[in-house]
Parts: sequence; structure tokens; C-alpha cells
Amino acid sequence: MQRLLIVLTMFSLLFTVTGASARVDSKVLNTIKTETSPLDVASADNGNWTYVLMAGGKLAIYTAAGQLSDIIAVDPSADRIAVAGSDGRNILVSSSKNKTVQLVSLAFAVRINTEGSPFLGNPDAPVTMVVFSDFQCPYCAKLGPVIEEVTMAYPETVKVVFKHFPLRNHRYASLAALAAIAAQQQGKFWEFHDRLFPLQKELDQDKILAVARDIGLDMKKFTSDIGGEAARDQLSRDLQDGQSAGVRGTPTVFINGRQPDKLDFDNMKKLIDSELQLIKPQK
Repeated sequence: MQRLLIVLTMFSLLFTVTGASARVDSKVLNTIKTETSPLDVASADNGNWTYVLMAGGKLAIYTAAGQLSDIIAVDPSADRIAVAGSDGRNILVSSSKNKTVQLVSLAFAVRINTEGSPFLGNPDAPVTMVVFSDFQCPYCAKLGPVIEEVTMAYPETVKVVFKHFPLRNHRYASLAALAAIAAQQQGKFWEFHDRLFPLQKELDQDKILAVARDIGLDMKKFTSDIGGEAARDQLSRDLQDGQSAGVRGTPTVFINGRQPDKLDFDNMKKLIDSELQLIKPQK
């Protein structure tokens, strides 16, 4: 009996001390105001996105700051959502009425730094098309006529930006990228670009130097700039920007941060037109 009293006394003291010292501070970080009453809410593990499911199959996507990014349509009978994975790109949408679970993949527009990168078109164009490319990539060479078609079709509304993304398995791709940056420093990037791509099957250091001489570059400055800190920094930034945007191979194209389904003119036109429609002033 005495032992039981001792145990109960110790438990009582422990509970009293623990309860007295426990504190939970709370702070409202942001408040989201939805169109209608939310049916369910989910959040990405990385904290970048919050998803609010509303009646009628409306899924509202909010940024970490609580700003509405977009509203997409899902199953109208859906009443539950969950995030699959840590990055928030896959959403599970379930309907207790239909007894279904759908996996919805989301493709977010990405922001890509284009400052200092060579470009074609109107510098103030509302649509920016960013091309991550490799001078030894045959598919990148085939993309050239498509880019030309885009610039001709949208001379004032599309700016085409070139970003370097040399692949490791292409022996001279990094050297070619540094050389193109050196040519850019003399105002002749696109001339160098157009002359170098047709030589990709026979590309080597001599061919790169020959193109530089043929287009009239200051060769002393050119050879110095290839190994210079500015060229290396620009190439490093392009690679980092590509990796951050999810680039895995070349060519990879982003139109206002969104990727077209296919790299042909029709698919690019479809995405460009949709972007222009979004920014078109409402009457």
C-alpha cells in the first residue's frame, strides 16, 4: 500500500511539473480567402504550395505567401485531396461518391533568369521563350528552323533567349559554349551560333577557332575571353538555371516558364497564343 502511494505521488508530481512547464505558442502566418467553402486542404511538404478543393471540382493553388496562382478543374464529385510526394507536383483527388482516386500531375511555370543572355526579338516582348541548348546536340540543330519560324510569326510579342546547357558526354560542348560567350562579348553571338551548329559532327578546337576568325573576331581578345572568369561565370549560371528549372537534356524549351508538349511550331504556337491570351487586356 505504501509503495502504491509513493508511485501515485511521483506520477502526480511528474504530471504537475510537466503540465505546468508545457507551452505551445501559435502564430497565424497567412490567411487564404476562398471563393466558396473549402471541402479539403493539402500542402506540399516543401511549403511552396497550398491546395484548396472547392465544390464543383475546383482546385485552387496558392503560393507560400497565400497568393492565388491558378484554379484548375478536377473531378466535380471530388471531396478529398492529398499530396503525393514532397514537391507538390502530384495530387491525389478522391471521390467518396464515385469511389475513385485520381492522380493528377501538375506542371508549374518556372522562373528563369535571362539577364545577360543573348536573345532574338523585341526585348520588351510579353512572351519569353527560353531555349537550353548544346552545340553538339543534333536535336538542338534541328530546332533552329522552328525557332526561326517562331521569330518570324511573332516579331514583336516573343523574345527568344539562348541558354547554354552543354552535356557531359559531348566532348567539345563546354568549349563551344565558352567560345560562344566570348563571341557574345564582341557582339557576334548569333553569327557565331549560326556558323557553329552545322559543324557539330566535326567539332573540335580548331573548328571553333576557325569560325571565330571567319566572322572577324578579335582573336587575341577572343582566346583570352574563352578562359576568362566572366565566360565561366555565365556558363555556370546557365547550368545552374537549367538544373533549377528541371532541365535534364537538350533542347529544352520554356515559354513564359511553361514547357510545350512537343518541340514543333504548332505546339509552340498553341502555348504562345495561350500566354498572349492571358495577358490580353480585358474589354
